[in-house]
Amino acid sequence: MKNYNYKTLAKYYDLIELEEYTPKYQNELLSKFFKEKGVKTILDITCGTGAQTIYLKQQGFEITGNDISTYMLDIAKEKAKQQNLTIPFLNLDMRKDTIGKYDAVISQCNSIGHLNKKDFNKALANIYNNLNNKGYFIFDIYNFNKYCKGTMTKKFIDTCIKKEDYKIVRIAKNKFNCKKQLLKLRQHIYIQEKRELHVFKNNWNMQIYNASQLNTLLQKNGFKIVNLYNRHGGEFDDKESWFILTIAQKNPHKNEG
Repeated sequence: MKNYNYKTLAKYYDLIELEEYTPKYQNELLSKFFKEKGVKTILDITCGTGAQTIYLKQQGFEITGNDISTYMLDIAKEKAKQQNLTIPFLNLDMRKDTIGKYDAVISQCNSIGHLNKKDFNKALANIYNNLNNKGYFIFDIYNFNKYCKGTMTKKFIDTCIKKEDYKIVRIAKNKFNCKKQLLKLRQHIYIQEKRELHVFKNNWNMQIYNASQLNTLLQKNGFKIVNLYNRHGGEFDDKESWFILTIAQKNPHKNEG
């Protein structure tokens, strides 16, 4: 599958992709849930620039950040350094690498959608092995049932930002293959940094699922769903929510019965 251009766009990722309110709501939900469940150790297996990793460290959790993109990791490391936080950051593959045993593994900002179906199954099996018994796996992903009802396919302005030294406009023309459950994102990004203009093309694909399909995949790989939310931690609507935020728990007896 075509993936997001992290090499070129990592520098601008927080401005373009992380809406200011989205990490806030997700982070608060994660922190509250982990405190209620007595979670101590966390692996952010797709930490990106550290939006969840740094917040949860500040909340007192023992957390490790991991990402396959060294460009995103460099930014996360610098952000942690600026805030005097000591966080282990790793550059390993979520589909196959043994990282350790944690009370919880998280993967936010639709990172799972970058995996094709085969690789998602590999990642689930590997995440299972990196969790303590009854540990939690929490991730978000686009909701197929909502996208199948119709998504914008004409060219449109997706993002328009003016902040400090940056002006950013992103124009998108997306396609959705309902049969393959594949969202194809095609974008032109214009970034004016002070007086210099940068123009980027960014094309990538996202594999998406509905809640029932996620439940089947999770059960197959030794998990049970604890709860579903929309992206901001509110009540999930199977037909209307654009995202599925899933809290799943490891079943230590998956091979029994």
